[in-house]
Amino acid sequence: MNFNLSNVSYSKCDLVQEILRRPVEGRRLSGVDLSTTDLSGADLSSADLSNADLSNTDLSGANLIHANLWGTNLNGVKIDYGTKIDSKWRLVWRIVNKRAYGRGLSNANLIEANLRGVYLYYADLRNAYLNGADLTEANLQEAKLRGATLTDVNLNGADLRYADLTNANLSRVDLRGADLRGADFRGANLTNANFSYASVEKAQFGSNQGMSQEMRSDLIAHQAIFVIQSNAKENTFHSSLPLRIKAEAVGV
Repeated sequence: MNFNLSNVSYSKCDLVQEILRRPVEGRRLSGVDLSTTDLSGADLSSADLSNADLSNTDLSGANLIHANLWGTNLNGVKIDYGTKIDSKWRLVWRIVNKRAYGRGLSNANLIEANLRGVYLYYADLRNAYLNGADLTEANLQEAKLRGATLTDVNLNGADLRYADLTNANLSRVDLRGADLRGADFRGANLTNANFSYASVEKAQFGSNQGMSQEMRSDLIAHQAIFVIQSNAKENTFHSSLPLRIKAEAVGV
């Protein structure tokens, strides 16, 4: 039997009691508010908890095996050794609730994770999979994101100063208002990336897939740096000069 509780007019207390009283595998709880509740020992196996708010919820001893936690707020969630949860989401819980300075996360699967405001200063995220993740206002200063997949990622207001994003896939990424000063974007796929209101002073760009002339001109106007490969020698040009003049200066 499969209950759909996501659209039922339960009070939060009633919903919690329903979950605890009638264990049902595969509950549909997408988008529900279960914050600051006691769900210790609850059976939420295979539940759809996508985009649910579980902040500050007690999940001690709960069963969340195969639960869908895409976009779920895990901030302040209490879990213990009795909590059954897939390794991916236990990792996300650790990142969200513990400072992850310099943490080794290369090749990690963080697809569709809610990582809003996380502290990933100097973290190693090389070749990590972050498709669709929410990293709004996250601290990614000096993070290593070389070769990472960040398609459809929300980095609105994030701090990416001096981050290494070389050869990363940033197609459709939202970088509005982000601090990108000194970040390295050389070789990154920027198809439909949104840099509106981002700080790009001294950020480095080069031969980028998806770089439109409009995007290039806007980055130049905001003092980004373009590194152009010419005759096996890198020539770095400061953005304060129009790109056309720079190109003519070296016969490109």
